[in-house]
Amino acid sequence: MSASPQTNLFRRVYCMDWRKRLLFLLLGAVLTLLWFLPLSDHHNIYDDYGLVGQFIGLLLATIGFNFFQKALSSRLVIDGTRIEVRNFIRLYRATVGEIEGYYEYEGRIYIRLKDNHRNIAIPQAFDLDDDFRAWLKQLPNLNRRNREQRLSDVSTDLTLGVTAQERLRELDDARRIKSYFLLITLASATGLRWGPAVVQAACGCVLFCAPIFVYWLLRSFPQLYAFHASEGDPRADLFWYLWPVGLFIQMATFRRFDFVSIATVLWVAVPATLAYSGAFWRFLPKRFTVAGRICAFSWFLLFFAFPFADGIIELADTLPDRAPIQTFLLPVIPQQIKFDEGKYRIELPPWGPKTKSGNVTVGAETYSRILTSKQVCIDLHPGFLHLAWYEVRP
Repeated sequence: MSASPQTNLFRRVYCMDWRKRLLFLLLGAVLTLLWFLPLSDHHNIYDDYGLVGQFIGLLLATIGFNFFQKALSSRLVIDGTRIEVRNFIRLYRATVGEIEGYYEYEGRIYIRLKDNHRNIAIPQAFDLDDDFRAWLKQLPNLNRRNREQRLSDVSTDLTLGVTAQERLRELDDARRIKSYFLLITLASATGLRWGPAVVQAACGCVLFCAPIFVYWLLRSFPQLYAFHASEGDPRADLFWYLWPVGLFIQMATFRRFDFVSIATVLWVAVPATLAYSGAFWRFLPKRFTVAGRICAFSWFLLFFAFPFADGIIELADTLPDRAPIQTFLLPVIPQQIKFDEGKYRIELPPWGPKTKSGNVTVGAETYSRILTSKQVCIDLHPGFLHLAWYEVRP
């Protein structure tokens, strides 16, 4: 923390801690160089992956530039009743009279303004001290106010019980249901991965219904369940409990099969992802600004909705598929097998619907058997949703 000379008004200037500043500079340099530095043959490595590679490289460079900006320009100024915060994009200013209060979420402090309920975020990287905490105490604590309001709403809701104690106990029951929900999804993913066909079908249905159950809880009992709740909110927060559902489905289907055309799968997965995300948009907290809601929605779409939609489509296309299988027998020579990062990649010539040569990844056991037989069998399935998929065996 660096402070300006004392004046007749309380004034402090807070900058980023030097250790965090150094870390941000190093991260910015690494991510930016990954894109701009020619690494081989006078071209960027992302050129080898086409448009997707270019997008990933540009995204890394943008994140690196963001780290540079945070390290070089971030600061917090407290000047009497006025606060200034400079972040990556702009400079925010407000006086105490323009502030509704403050709240904390995931270790960060947010100043909420009375004007359209906009928020000013104070990054964790600032080297704050007791003087700042003392200045902050003159503002209403919105976490405490929100908690008291929620408890009051529950204790007076006649639909939750006869007495106030019974109604408040419903909050404890809601938190227990949240824990049971996580255990059930974990058990279902285990059964989906290693169970017999009947168990796999049942576990797949359970995982498919999990977001529907969460949606029903949020819509039917908003006084007991929240979606991205703030700190101190007594309700059961179900936001992060949707993430394991998609993760477990992806783990259950990992490396079990491959689709003939990923683009065809995306034509189904992308609309399903948008529909899934759109259903939960209405439950995002009103404390979020438009930019905050878009950011939370994007995060939810990429890391919650898409893994779930993609995994469910894979399960719906493969588990009930009982159509006749086409088998292709392809010769393999040792020169076509590569060991890369703990995986065996086999280069295959064009076959069936694959008009171009490609490669598949196999495990160590399959690799040893292929090495002995010098050939590989590919079982082509039409798919229950007509999304063709195939399995590789010796």
